Amino acid sequence: MLALVVYDIADTRRRTKLSTLLEGYGRRVQESVFECFLSLEEMRRLYQRVYGYINT
Repeated sequence: MLALVVYDIADTRRRTKLSTLLEGYGRRVQESVFECFLSLEEMRRLYQRVYGYINT
């Protein structure tokens, strides 16, 4: 399954943590855009981790 992850995060520390996480799941296509080919389980795991990074 293709997941396109796009974000706009002002906080540098959170933005860096998120981009580092996403680099492990897919490829960067623009500064804040990642293209990830994931299984359903990987998608769920990524969603949980991204949600945690954004809401801390």
